[in-house]
Amino acid sequence: MNGQDAGSEPPHRHGHGHGPYGDCAERNRGAGVPGADVVLDEAFWEDMYRSRSAAWSGSPNPQLVTEAAGLTPGTALDVGCGEGGDAMWLAERGWQVTAVDISATALQRAATHAAQAGPDVSGRITWRQADLTSKAPPARQTIW
Repeated sequence: MNGQDAGSEPPHRHGHGHGPYGDCAERNRGAGVPGADVVLDEAFWEDMYRSRSAAWSGSPNPQLVTEAAGLTPGTALDVGCGEGGDAMWLAERGWQVTAVDISATALQRAATHAAQAGPDVSGRITWRQADLTSKAPPARQTIW
């Protein structure tokens, strides 16, 4: 999750703002709300990212900061990383991050921002393009 962009409504029960395309499809599906039946596929996200120079603020999601600020760095999976605000925030604090998004354009921007932050940040992030609606990431065993 990336930080809210200007003009979107505040976060609600699943902790995110709604970015450039308005209301939450999960909440509106089948409710007759315009845009609720938009297919959020690769073409949709590529069009969205290509239509503007920056879709998100670049700041980390406030909920991520609240929840993770006191944690000992480890590994993180950022699903739907967009332009990389959350992944960079985590990497700056020593986390090893796998950042996944459906949009190649978003990932290119994210990798560029990370490279500008230097090798200590960019070296902690692995960028992956994937459509996780059609294929789940490989399972990883975690031992507590």
